[in-house]
Order: sequence, then C-alpha cells, then structure tokens
Amino acid sequence: MQPPLQLVAELMKKLFGHIAKEGVRPEGHDFVISFQDKNETVNINGHATFAHGHWTDGPQSAFLRVENLLVQLKSGTGTVDFVIFILPIQQEPQIVEKQVEVNGVYTFHGSQIEDFVDEFRRTFAEAWNQRK
Repeated sequence: MQPPLQLVAELMKKLFGHIAKEGVRPEGHDFVISFQDKNETVNINGHATFAHGHWTDGPQSAFLRVENLLVQLKSGTGTVDFVIFILPIQQEPQIVEKQVEVNGVYTFHGSQIEDFVDEFRRTFAEAWNQRK
C-alpha cells in the first residue's frame, strides 16, 4: 500500500504545526505517520530538527527528514528519502519546490529518474501549500 502523496504532505504539515507549537527539543522530534487499510499498515518515519538564528531566542528554521516513502507518480514509482527545509518557522509555513530536497530514490521504475524527482518535488510542495 502506498498512501497518496497529497495526503502525506497534508499530514506532515499538520504534524509540523503541532511540533512547532508544542515546543522545540534540542535533540529534535522523531515522528511516525501511520496509514492502514484492510490488509496492511504503512508507517512513515521521520525526524524534525530545529535551528536557532543568530539574532533570535527561538528556532528560526527547521528540517523535516523522511526515509523510505513509497511514491507513485505519472513519471514512475520509487522509494524516496527526502528533506524539507522550512524558513522562517510559521504556524502554517508555505514551501517552494527548491525547499524539498530528494536525498535518494531506491527501487525506481520509470523512464527518467530526473523527471520523477522533479515531479515529486513539485507535487509535494503544491500539496503542502494547499489550504484546507
């Protein structure tokens, strides 16, 4: 089972808002997002890290890291490791495509891996920025 990328982005955005509101721990925050259907449970594991700015008391930026996310897009299917860079930290931050960095694509099936990575970054940023 592979959860829709739009749903993953929406849940990660909500989770980030909760973590940012809850308070920042120096060691960061591990998180798990679970999806379940009749036959299978899929867990998406990640880690949120916050960094302080030079002139601020609180955190100025954040990194959200996710590993082994199975993704199916028009340009192919693959397992993706990626990082989202968020600057500045806001309650509902908007991101642009270049803030989504793909660290690795494994078990790729498709024609061009570069097209897959570009589509992943674009689709994830668009899904994250949708207002609900």
